Amino acid sequence: MRFLPENGRNRRRKIRHIRKGRKDLNTKELVYFKTVYEEKSINQAAKKLYITSQGLGRNIRALETEFQVKLFERTKKGVEPTPYAELLYKKTGALIQQLEELSEEFAKLKSGGGKFRIGLSYGILKILPMKVILEFIRENPRFQIEWREYLNEEVKNMVLSSDLDYGLIVGECASRELIQRKVMSRKIMLLVYKDHPFYPLEQVELDMLKEEKILTMDEDFHIYHVFEEACRKRGFYPKIADKTDNGAVLYRLCEEKQGVAPIMDFTTDIYKTEGVREIPLKEDLRWDVVSICRRENQESEPIEKFDKQIKKYFN
Repeated sequence: MRFLPENGRNRRRKIRHIRKGRKDLNTKELVYFKTVYEEKSINQAAKKLYITSQGLGRNIRALETEFQVKLFERTKKGVEPTPYAELLYKKTGALIQQLEELSEEFAKLKSGGGKFRIGLSYGILKILPMKVILEFIRENPRFQIEWREYLNEEVKNMVLSSDLDYGLIVGECASRELIQRKVMSRKIMLLVYKDHPFYPLEQVELDMLKEEKILTMDEDFHIYHVFEEACRKRGFYPKIADKTDNGAVLYRLCEEKQGVAPIMDFTTDIYKTEGVREIPLKEDLRWDVVSICRRENQESEPIEKFDKQIKKYFN
């Protein structure tokens, strides 16, 4: 039989004790901690979580063992967070989201695929043929692919909230939580009817539109905001005569001489309206198509594949 020195035996027992006490950090423990922090009471938090105070106390102690720090000090009124708890609370929201997303990714790997939800801003399908999406669906049967059109802001918000995995929007998105890539860019032109003084011109400047009646897509469309902002930068607000959510109606209104309209340079080929023509603007106004996904999802297999297919088509 082999004997260890006394200090060696103590050290071995200590190591075994630490290993036995360790647990894998999970979402439930973080939710429990967050609730105790916000309620400043084990009892109140337990009621809110529909568990026993004893069970909640064990979970908090498990967290303290995991991090080897004291998270709460007991008081007559309940508990007070320590500086370690303050720090953990600041990180809790992000940690919970990351753990939930990790669980979803693991579930997808186990099932050999998973859902891939695509959101397209209205207008995108005027330049992106349906066959590109259908081809991607046929080539990737492992994934349950869903797609749908939404308003531009809806796509941004749904990708941010993880209700969509991938979006194609018009214009950039300011959020730091998203990865965005410009897919393609088209010029914004001016649609003019036949008897209008601008009709024979080769180019029109924004300053020439100060007194013109303007027809435009409504506020749900990115082109409205690009055009309005460009006019404001020139020192005037455009005189909007009419707004619509339908491109064909916009062309019809212009054909009926109700005003001139900012349009994308590809729409005339779509609507083929007689008695109108598109004229370039001197100012370089752009209608940019941008792909977006959450930063932590950018390397997922379906996103990389679909992004590659979209770039291949537009390039």
